[in-house]
Amino acid sequence: MRRFLCRMITAYVFLIGITPLKSVGAAVIFTDDFTNQKPNWSFKSPSVGFLGELNNNVNVQSVSLNIDVPTTLTANLRFDLLGFRTLDGFNCCTDLLTFSVNGATALIGAYSDTPANNYLISNPSGASVSQLWAGVAGFADSTSGHRFEVPNVQLNTGTNTFTWSYSYLQPFYDEAWGLDNVTIATVPEPSTIPFLILALPFLMLYRRRK
Repeated sequence: MRRFLCRMITAYVFLIGITPLKSVGAAVIFTDDFTNQKPNWSFKSPSVGFLGELNNNVNVQSVSLNIDVPTTLTANLRFDLLGFRTLDGFNCCTDLLTFSVNGATALIGAYSDTPANNYLISNPSGASVSQLWAGVAGFADSTSGHRFEVPNVQLNTGTNTFTWSYSYLQPFYDEAWGLDNVTIATVPEPSTIPFLILALPFLMLYRRRK
């Protein structure tokens, strides 16, 4: 029995040893800071440096990003939301951001330059949101900036569509929105090194008893 276990552990260690060590880093699938907008977007930005300003009363209510991947994988997504002028958070005149992946809603929220009015109404993706600036003229004269981190997004083989849309906006002179710093990266994979380290003591123990 001991000999059998020893052989099994030896084989296990050997297989780990000949398996290429997986990288613990994440591979960037797509990134765009809109300095030179990528062609994957459904709408050409009227500005340089961000996608916007957007308002359904003058241009579009939603924008989509199409990304092709060769196989199914899990990715993390990050993007910055820019709010202009009096874009409303969760209050009397709530403006709603909806973000979806391949038609499935990932989050719905309301954001403004007033932190108390920032609210994730629906968050099935487990996204986290942090406020970058509020109440001052931020990047491109925006009055609010929020960074969204959406973890463990499941991507399918072929084309994947990411969609951002805003509802209930007032006229353009009053409020608008935009996107910046959109990045999609694979989820880091665990290294095989810890498994190898875990197996070595057992191998040494059985060999000693043998």
